[in-house]
Amino acid sequence: MPLEFGMFASPLSPPTRELNRPLVSAYLAASGTYLTSEVIGLEQRVEPDQIHVANIWFLVKKLRGYADRLGLDGGQNWALLDAKYTLLAEKAKLTDHVSSGLATVAQRIVAENTMFRFDSGEAAFAAAEKAKDPTERDELLATGIRELIEDGKYAQAVSKIAELKDEKFREQLNTYLSFSMAEASLKKLDWYTFNSQVNRISDARLRTYLILSAADAASDAKQKKISSEFLLTAMTLFPKIEDFNARAAALVTTAGMLYSRDASWAAQVLTEGVNGINRASQYDGGVYSVTLEVTKFKFRRPLPNSDLRHCFEQAAKRDWPTALAAAQSIESKTLRSQAYIAACRNVL
Repeated sequence: MPLEFGMFASPLSPPTRELNRPLVSAYLAASGTYLTSEVIGLEQRVEPDQIHVANIWFLVKKLRGYADRLGLDGGQNWALLDAKYTLLAEKAKLTDHVSSGLATVAQRIVAENTMFRFDSGEAAFAAAEKAKDPTERDELLATGIRELIEDGKYAQAVSKIAELKDEKFREQLNTYLSFSMAEASLKKLDWYTFNSQVNRISDARLRTYLILSAADAASDAKQKKISSEFLLTAMTLFPKIEDFNARAAALVTTAGMLYSRDASWAAQVLTEGVNGINRASQYDGGVYSVTLEVTKFKFRRPLPNSDLRHCFEQAAKRDWPTALAAAQSIESKTLRSQAYIAACRNVL
């Protein structure tokens, strides 16, 4: 099988403060020492692991780019390291396509603080017109439509979705379109558009995620009444979430939000949340998140401050006895410990 790579990415946000040049130089020196040692070991292997070599070669390309851009080398000869790893990539039989792709992404991260570059689907649409196979045509169309959505060109995306023959792709893209438009409307606090797009989404997990995001956004904007209304709406969706792990995460998230508004109400939701945790088989206390699948791409959206620790920190601030009682009721020893530590962290 050909080697394939995927990426988990979030927007890169470099700090606004001045660059700590001694720290960067020290980091480059430590990284260079590691990479020099690693290449010696890899050169001695008859068949070095492709994925391992590709990952490290990508790191070399990126760090060399930063070193060149900042005028810092950390005492390392990055050009020599680059050359050694390029030879190693050839030995590991990385294709030119994979190598050039990784190098391009590394350069883009250094220069533009982003790993993605889109042309609003133009290349994909042009290829779709030439495709003779209907399945290939729809895949290319779907790729172009996804890029239109990511560029915020929603009206054009709607028009293009109508050209798709694959029902699954249409459903995925319509969901992604409504989800993206809802997220965009949150930034403007445009509740009318937000609600109209959320109502187009049937998946209870996605709807819950968006509504909890809206409650958080409204709270930040000091619109407490609207925030509370969104929380009430979210709670009506919980029974519709079939995945017990996701339902538990949604309950914990809501309880954490409520403790800054109404401790009594929050305590009730926290009790339901603990019951939900005990029914769930794989809830790990992490943040509430959803995954959208669009053709071959998957996008994960995590909700900030939605984990078990945050919830119990908030609970302990306002209702210490209830926080301890709730923690004690958690059957999982690992999660119970997380809850106790989070509650105690607030008072220690």
